[in-house]
Amino acid sequence: MLKSFLLENEIKTRLSRMHETDNLIFDLLLEKIEFNKYLRFKKTTRQMLRKIFSMGIKDGFKDLSCKRIINRINNSSTKKKILFVTGLPTFNLVGISIYLRKTGEFETILLTENPWLVEFFKQYFDAVYVYNSYYDVAHIHITSKPYLTLFTFRERFSITF
Repeated sequence: MLKSFLLENEIKTRLSRMHETDNLIFDLLLEKIEFNKYLRFKKTTRQMLRKIFSMGIKDGFKDLSCKRIINRINNSSTKKKILFVTGLPTFNLVGISIYLRKTGEFETILLTENPWLVEFFKQYFDAVYVYNSYYDVAHIHITSKPYLTLFTFRERFSITF
């Protein structure tokens, strides 16, 4: 409980810094991130059902928490980690990932809300994680240390170093 509260304060602190640079993104993220535990539980349950129907029971329950993907991003390999965060992945992200992986310098990781095309995207990304809520995305973004993060959503495109 205390850990969850501390994480929530950390997320809000980081968002307040964004308020100074881009009000539109700040307002959008404040609306999207589920700080209410009931709404987060509701969205997580819905997302778990979607994962089970699309990926099967074993894969649907495999990533209940985001610790494994955070460890994958933070592991000390020689390759730089590029993190793609998107609601609905587009195929131009595949082209970017293919090019980055061909250089041999980068490892690409996709965080997506859509569980239906996971098997397809696993061919072109080193790791694919289907997140349960935007709160999970904020948690992953705060605790992981990728070389580059690309956020692509319908409303706006943003790059974070």
